[in-house]
Amino acid sequence: MGLIRKALRQATPRPVRQVKSAVTHPVGSTIRAVTPGPVRSAHRTAFNATHPINAVENIAVASAASILRSSRNRNRRTADGQARLTWSESAVSGQPQTATGRAGLAEAIAEYEAGLFSLHLGELPDPSPRMADPVDMPDFDAMRSELEASRGVPALREHLEPYGDPPIAPAPSPVDRREICWEVRNESLSGIPWWQWRARHRCLRQALVETDRRVDAEERSRREAAARAQRESDARAVELAQIVRAIEAEARESAEREFARRAARHAEEQAKYDEVWERLCGNDAGAIELAMAEQFSDDEAVQVLGAVDATVAVIVEIPARDELIPDYEPAITPTGRLSVQSRSLTRRNDLYRAAIGGRLAAVVRQAFAAAPNLISVTCVAVAPVHRGELVPVYVATFGREASQACLSAVGPDALLGLVAQPRDAKWALKGRARELVSLDPANDPRVRAIAAWLSGGARGPDRDTAMLITRPTD
Repeated sequence: MGLIRKALRQATPRPVRQVKSAVTHPVGSTIRAVTPGPVRSAHRTAFNATHPINAVENIAVASAASILRSSRNRNRRTADGQARLTWSESAVSGQPQTATGRAGLAEAIAEYEAGLFSLHLGELPDPSPRMADPVDMPDFDAMRSELEASRGVPALREHLEPYGDPPIAPAPSPVDRREICWEVRNESLSGIPWWQWRARHRCLRQALVETDRRVDAEERSRREAAARAQRESDARAVELAQIVRAIEAEARESAEREFARRAARHAEEQAKYDEVWERLCGNDAGAIELAMAEQFSDDEAVQVLGAVDATVAVIVEIPARDELIPDYEPAITPTGRLSVQSRSLTRRNDLYRAAIGGRLAAVVRQAFAAAPNLISVTCVAVAPVHRGELVPVYVATFGREASQACLSAVGPDALLGLVAQPRDAKWALKGRARELVSLDPANDPRVRAIAAWLSGGARGPDRDTAMLITRPTD
């Protein structure tokens, strides 16, 4: 069938495959539907037995599909920002009774473990000095608007708006001579009977003279009113221009003062960051502890004890084995189907130590990413392996070269090799199943210091304990 065709078929949803098969191969689909399941399984087993290459291809395609599905959540993180996966949060306990359920459980286990053993492979930024926030320019428009509102500029602009820019007063409206003429005529003829036509004629001639006088007077009055309005608008415009120029100058001066104040504050803040960076580059203990506290501020499982001689001591809390490692592991049945099988206790213990190694590798990389000249990181893993109480189960000091070695540690076996590399690395294993137990404090002052710190109530930073943990041992 070919690996490519099998991979495409594996990626296609089952309902789509069933519909396509029924359309393209109706006879075969009908025969398959009426054939009992045990008979089909027997035919499949016989075919795989006579075609071993096909069985190998099926296993390869199933494994590749499982890896692809698991890569989607490889960098999944919890609400506190740290990648901490536990099996109890990721799958349903117990082995399903159906083949489909077992295949789903196998996929869930593969997806979960792919994320569990790759916590340390995420990208981290290179150490760099912290930069202060850039200086924001003051809002000049807001300052100008505030000053304009306090000086009455909006009211002036509203008053001058009908006159335009530059302001031009409206021309005087024409005088209605006819209306004035009728008004004067009616006034002149009032009280004179109609039959006194000579008197009425004389009054009409006088009304024409009065009309001319009144029209001239009204036109002169309207021209004077238009001139007054023009002079007033010109004065208002000059006043507005002067106020606007003064406001522009005042707002610009205020903006410059505000920018200078912000620039000075920015320079002061940047100077503090530069001083902290210089102290950090010089491996100052206080600066290293501040950097580590900020780096692990979102991870409640990591406690930074302190820094001594360019070495930082951290304690990492690890969940119990049953919370991290499933009881089952993915497997392929003789018929080539994905399923699960019981996982031996020895294998679970080895995977538990590998998971601890992956968690410590992530902490080591984060520590070196926070301090550019840090020499080493002493990691202590504590886990509830004894009556549910946290006890030290691993201690080792990793040099800076371990930060690059962590990136090449892919898979459980590589992680076991990684945590075994430090010269002072110490596990405590019990029995043929290599069960992880508490370290013995009898012959190791580091373990005694850790046990004393765990027995204390505060469990906070403790430079004295850090000094005892980071002290070289024979």
